[in-house]
Amino acid sequence: MRSITSRMNSGGAMRLGFGLLLAGGLLGGAGCGRIHCLFHDDAPATTETLRSATAEDVLGRFEPAAQRQRAWPRQEVSSAYEPVVHGPLCFEDPFEDKGAGRPDHRWGWEDYVALAYCPARFVLNLGAMPVSMVVTPPWTPMESDGQLSRQLLGYDHDAIPAAQAAEAERRESPAADAGR
Repeated sequence: MRSITSRMNSGGAMRLGFGLLLAGGLLGGAGCGRIHCLFHDDAPATTETLRSATAEDVLGRFEPAAQRQRAWPRQEVSSAYEPVVHGPLCFEDPFEDKGAGRPDHRWGWEDYVALAYCPARFVLNLGAMPVSMVVTPPWTPMESDGQLSRQLLGYDHDAIPAAQAAEAERRESPAADAGR
């Protein structure tokens, strides 16, 4: 019986490997006109002017409209507070909810911890999903208001059951204080 390893170690396999390496290098470098530094906030919105050749052409051919002032004073307008109602989140992650807590958008030590922590947390949540579905059944409406809520292990997550949120809102409303 003849061995096939001699054919596998021939020049054809080496040429194939070299070709794949060359193709990967060409594809990897083809679309990288700008590589952002992950450790420094250098996004285009913070470093470049918001002018383009088209904008310069339009401004050169036409006069900008005059700024008009209204006769009434300025007012602040915001949307009404509406929490988001959703189903239970079985794969909550405190790195996703809390973030790094920095105002700039760059990598820090927390991101390197999250590289190992987040997949491990996902596998743990996947294994504990039957327990999670008993503790918080899938039909339980949850409410997220954008503020981290006190949980068993601290201020980790945003979502709380809608009934618990309604009870907390009832306790904090001015109508409840007037009835005392």
